[in-house]
Amino acid sequence: MKPTMKRTITASALAVVLFCSLPVFAQLPEKAAPQGMRRVVTGGAGVILTSQMGGTRSAHKMLLALKMVSGEYFDKPLTVTRAFADRSDRNLQAAFTAKLKGIPVRGIASVTLRGEEGEGTLLFDRANTFGKSFRTLVAKQSGGGGRVAPVKLTRRTAPDGSGAISLPPGFRITGSYQGTLDIAGPNGAYMGLGSPTVCTRPEAAAMFPGIPALDFHDPVRAMLDYLQFISRKAGVQTEARVLDTRPVQDWPNGRAAFVRYSVRSGGKTTEGFGLFAIMPTDENQALFYQSFINAAPESYRAQFPAMLAAWGTYSVNSAVFRQRLTAAAESMRGMSDIMQSANDYRQTTESKVSKAWDDYIRDEGVWRNPDTGTRYRLPTSMTNRGVPEEDGKPLDPVPIADL
Repeated sequence: MKPTMKRTITASALAVVLFCSLPVFAQLPEKAAPQGMRRVVTGGAGVILTSQMGGTRSAHKMLLALKMVSGEYFDKPLTVTRAFADRSDRNLQAAFTAKLKGIPVRGIASVTLRGEEGEGTLLFDRANTFGKSFRTLVAKQSGGGGRVAPVKLTRRTAPDGSGAISLPPGFRITGSYQGTLDIAGPNGAYMGLGSPTVCTRPEAAAMFPGIPALDFHDPVRAMLDYLQFISRKAGVQTEARVLDTRPVQDWPNGRAAFVRYSVRSGGKTTEGFGLFAIMPTDENQALFYQSFINAAPESYRAQFPAMLAAWGTYSVNSAVFRQRLTAAAESMRGMSDIMQSANDYRQTTESKVSKAWDDYIRDEGVWRNPDTGTRYRLPTSMTNRGVPEEDGKPLDPVPIADL
């Protein structure tokens, strides 16, 4: 009979045994949460970043804001690989990938809206351990960790009655003219919405002195040309960098694009995001349209979600627009038709353009069978290899106007 020894396990020893039996998570590099977001304590199992804001009723728009802000935290903005949302666009979950200081990351973006208030959350970890840490992250998220005060938007009418917009605290309308709004905010933030400008092409500049000469074929180039034009008039040296662009399909009578940019002028740098369109009326003249939001680099990521939500509430008084049409019809041949179609499109562009951005964020596009009208959402990685087919018949891409 072998001798036996009675062992006593102390509480401290038991704690060591239990701790060693738990899954061990390799922590991600430390990095402060982006402005406007809060980090929830997870005990080392991945990272949770959460943010709350108000003024939007679209979960997809909040996902866009989260993607933009993520570029200030990850090496580049996150890439959405798959997304699911309810029909009311109030709840959304999206799988994403990214890199943090060169380390591959996988995660889930979650958006939940309640009325005009919503919460956006990013849960993520190293790509090779996210599958193990996911349940822990979800439990930590459910357990709370503090909330960021939501941003309230208040409806404001332009001084001349030509337009209206809902603004965050600290923002005010500083100027308005026939639907064009100038808005100032804290820390130098600025919004310029609904500005149409008559322009000419560079080859015809001598025929139309005093008006900007812009590229008629490229809205991004037209935006840069216009920036240089106003800088020369002001006697200020300006440098601009285009950080990202997204063309808008089927813009009426012209071309348009969303542009993410950085501008250095007069010794100051600003970050911006805007919608720019160029719409020729004849061989030598065109209408240049722009709406944009700017802020200082150190506050841009914190102010962007609220400014984007405010932009989505912008509207032009229909009576004022009729006056604008009359004046245009009297002053320039063919301009009234251009302005009418552009305004009709702008008034409905929020929902349709947001859907196009959704496709861009998810790296997907919408295609349809030209015979049956059946639509399919297909990954860009598939369609980049060629036009998709159904039963040997090519599918047609669905333009933004039909989304």
